[in-house]
Amino acid sequence: TPIGNYALTGKKYSGAFDGKGYKIRGLYCNRGSSSCAGLFGYCDGVVLKNINVKDSYFYADQLAAAIAGDVVKSQIINCHSINNTIIISSYTAGGVLGGCTDSIVDRCSNTSKVTHLDNGVIDNGFRSGGIIGWADDVTITNCWNSGEISARRLAAGGIVGGKTNDLSVKNCYNVGTVTLIGDAVSSGAY
Repeated sequence: TPIGNYALTGKKYSGAFDGKGYKIRGLYCNRGSSSCAGLFGYCDGVVLKNINVKDSYFYADQLAAAIAGDVVKSQIINCHSINNTIIISSYTAGGVLGGCTDSIVDRCSNTSKVTHLDNGVIDNGFRSGGIIGWADDVTITNCWNSGEISARRLAAGGIVGGKTNDLSVKNCYNVGTVTLIGDAVSSGAY
């Protein structure tokens, strides 16, 4: 169960968490038909920093990522998704954050695979991003992705899968493979 398991408890995580650079390994988070898979589920007004999640598995219907499924009005600093598997069955997955609103993301990276599960067959992502799956009024700086990102239907991006409203991306790069399948379009992807 993620920290800040809003879907089941109605509680979000707020406050600060400093991982001090330690590696958190071997997590298994299967949310089934629920949302917000990650070390943290739903966060509002948090500072998450110096967190490394490695060799773990995250699955949800929507909003899946290694660090947090969904964050609002937060700062995510020096957080890394390392060799994880992140799968969604509906929409929005990212290596570091699934969804991100009105927040700052700085010095984060992803080497994990982000993809989509459809009726028991891996069928590639649906709005997938290396750092963030979906962003709304977000500033992203000094981030990079080398993970494999795939999407179907909407968009995929090495840094961000899709966005609404303002998005600022500075000093970021992608060297990972980004794949669009079928009728997917890259509108809003970075």
